[in-house]
Amino acid sequence: MMRKSDRSAAMQLGVSTIVILVIAMVIIGAAISFIRTFFSQGQERLLQTFPASDVGLNPTNTNPLVLGSNELRVTQGETSTIQAAIYNTEPDSVSYELNISNCINRSGADSTAISLTSPSTEISASESTAFQGILSTEGATPQASPYICNVQAIRSPSGSGPGESVHSKQVTVQVTS
Repeated sequence: MMRKSDRSAAMQLGVSTIVILVIAMVIIGAAISFIRTFFSQGQERLLQTFPASDVGLNPTNTNPLVLGSNELRVTQGETSTIQAAIYNTEPDSVSYELNISNCINRSGADSTAISLTSPSTEISASESTAFQGILSTEGATPQASPYICNVQAIRSPSGSGPGESVHSKQVTVQVTS
């Protein structure tokens, strides 16, 4: 036969287990919310522009395209970010984006294994803006590395025509395994 004190102990154990489960669920929910917020802010920060002086890149009228580094090291099959600042030498506001082209590998062969994606950024006349692009090395191999490429500031196309390259810099992309 069960005594009254045994029943209340059994009931007490059930209530404390429920309280612990509720607290654990609240902590897990808060952690998931924090992680979602953290990653969504990171994506927004990557796609936004910021003053060129904030990152130490100072393009000028005579040097309108400045890169964070002319030598980039990327692990094979992964992506990396590239910082750039552009000074608008045009008399009007112009939208620019970054592109990478004319990559040649160690043997001197043309390569399309490296790509660069960046947001289109409108820059007022005689102003500069810095932004980031995503460098992808899908298909690039360490054996063919280093790659020598041109990073170009492209005047964003108006209508359906292609954009026009207005400034370019040469970079070396080292792909590692």
